[in-house]
Amino acid sequence: MVITSSFNMLLLPPPYSTTIHFASSKSLQFHFHTHYPKTITFSNSSSSPSLVHNDDLETLLQILPSDLHHNLLNQTKRPQLLEVILDLGRFPEARYLGQHGGQCIRNTEVTVKELEYAQEAVGEFGRDNRAGIEGTLHRISAIRSRKGGIVGLTCRVGRAVSGQIDMVYDLLQYGKSILFVGRPGVGKTTVMREIARVLSDEFHKRVVIIDTSNEIGGDGNIPHAAIGGARRMQVPEPSMQHRVMVEAVENHMPEVIIVDEIGTEAEAHACRSIAERGVILIGTAHGEQLDNIMKNPTLSDLIGGIETVTLGDAEARARNCQKTILERKAPPTFDFLIEMRDMHYWLTHQTDKSVDMLLRGKSPQVEHFVFLIQTGYNMTFDYEYIMKTPNFVVIIVVRHLMIKLPPGTALGGDSTKLPFVSILTVAIYTLPMSTSATWVPIPSTRRIGARLHSAIRAESIASVTEKLGIKIQRNPPESKLTELGVRQWPKWGCPPSKFPWTYEAKETCYILEGEVKVTPNGANESVEIGAGDLVVFPKGMSCTWNVSVGVDKHYKFE
Repeated sequence: MVITSSFNMLLLPPPYSTTIHFASSKSLQFHFHTHYPKTITFSNSSSSPSLVHNDDLETLLQILPSDLHHNLLNQTKRPQLLEVILDLGRFPEARYLGQHGGQCIRNTEVTVKELEYAQEAVGEFGRDNRAGIEGTLHRISAIRSRKGGIVGLTCRVGRAVSGQIDMVYDLLQYGKSILFVGRPGVGKTTVMREIARVLSDEFHKRVVIIDTSNEIGGDGNIPHAAIGGARRMQVPEPSMQHRVMVEAVENHMPEVIIVDEIGTEAEAHACRSIAERGVILIGTAHGEQLDNIMKNPTLSDLIGGIETVTLGDAEARARNCQKTILERKAPPTFDFLIEMRDMHYWLTHQTDKSVDMLLRGKSPQVEHFVFLIQTGYNMTFDYEYIMKTPNFVVIIVVRHLMIKLPPGTALGGDSTKLPFVSILTVAIYTLPMSTSATWVPIPSTRRIGARLHSAIRAESIASVTEKLGIKIQRNPPESKLTELGVRQWPKWGCPPSKFPWTYEAKETCYILEGEVKVTPNGANESVEIGAGDLVVFPKGMSCTWNVSVGVDKHYKFE
């Protein structure tokens, strides 16, 4: 199978046997066959960082009463902590990622003194009843009584997460504007923060963040290191956000403007004005789906606006529709729209095409992304919905995953272990209709004391064979590939039922009759290669064969 671009239709083969296909944003590919040896293909694409969390959680917990501080600091679910709720006269609650509702963290009620203590530790709240802790990304929001006193606090944990935007890394390379839509709490601000860092530090763009509540760059005059080299403009009060957006363009020559929570008509108009000047926009808005933005008169201009058009008789007959229809008024301000249904489940639209198809009553072509990385995070993903959705592409980004399926499914077992890869990997899963699977991330398999004993470049095949004492067959004949269930097919051809997947032949490939690890250039982790596995390198690829010592008895090469 070949992925040509983000919005080309991906043809899925019939589920004769379940095959898992990995691919990077460019051309790195992995083929994992349950009943056949696996095929692993490397590319020259650069590595992408693994998810790294930096939450400064202890700083936030210091504003809480000492007993709550101690309880939360020692929680096993600390990395998943989303927010702490303190409401006067009620039990304090903690809310965690991936869970519905709150968890009581103390059996005594919150008192006035505890709220006053937290208020003094935080300092002054702004007109939007928000405050921050200097040098961190945390946000504290207040609920006030009619008399102005604070009767409740929401202490939201702010995290700097590197590697979370792997799913849209290729879209950033296009230099197009992107709007993220999602309900509160799905991680929109965290994504903005990481995009700012990537665009400024990796793409070397002039990035300016419009930080209305100091939530992207953190509280204080010095922005948090999480935004990289991006500049940050603070906003005196929320009603002035649209003015600061225009000011940034007029005064500071940005190539990219990042703005969080676009919510007023003035801000929507400011976005269009900025886009018309050739500046890339990255923004967020509240909502769950593209439909919500289309039906919102305040924000509909972001996707081009909608107007009623009366057609002539001939045109109505030609279109086979009513004489009065809805059409998009103008090009959308944002070229791509991403629905963040959950923190790890995104849908990507090409805005103009999706809006036009929805206005015609048709289902748009979208990409489904599921990104699972956090250890201990469980998610049940129902493929019946996906398989019945017309014009779909299912893309799942994984790092280290256990797949648990009901007995009797096409995988042929209860669980299958996938290799751990630290570079950007995208997995395409084909499951039978009405199959539900649970995707459970597991810890890294690296053993204590493991180290790289030697590193041999891919060109030194004789040296690898001598060092490992195993046989490596270079450019095996088609008959050998056929034995592995791998054949070369036309680009868009459908393979016959006895072969699990389409394979596009490369210039250099090897079949191993032993165990070894292979590391692509720039990657931090090696991929375990087993006996009979096919290893494929594009022409000119420089890769390293790594001999590991002390990993376990199966991988000892002295």
